[in-house]
Amino acid sequence: MKIKTIKHKGQALVETALLLPIMLMLIFGIIEFGLILNTNIVVSNASREGARYASLGYTDSEVKTLVNNETSTLTIKETKINYENKGTDDENVEVIVTCSYKLITPIVGNLISESGTFDIKSSTKMRVE
Repeated sequence: MKIKTIKHKGQALVETALLLPIMLMLIFGIIEFGLILNTNIVVSNASREGARYASLGYTDSEVKTLVNNETSTLTIKETKINYENKGTDDENVEVIVTCSYKLITPIVGNLISESGTFDIKSSTKMRVE
């Protein structure tokens, strides 16, 4: 008994050509999301460390230097240090760190932001000791 096989030359090539762009966008989107999440964690840690130092009585310039050292691999746009109820028993300090993250993949970057950058902001408030 002879089995007839139907040959579909080029079928796999067409399927690959149709699915490859979608798969690549999905993979690059996952990678981009992971990098944004990592940057968010670094900015949050820098904000927390800055607030801890500020609550212990360090000067604003020392706190900003610490935040810049904690985020040495990132581009920090702004570091704000705000004091609430200054000079009272319930004095609080808030450190706000804003970072501008440049998106790597252009197609995914254009879907998230027109400028190709993504601002990440973290704020931490602590009681002054």
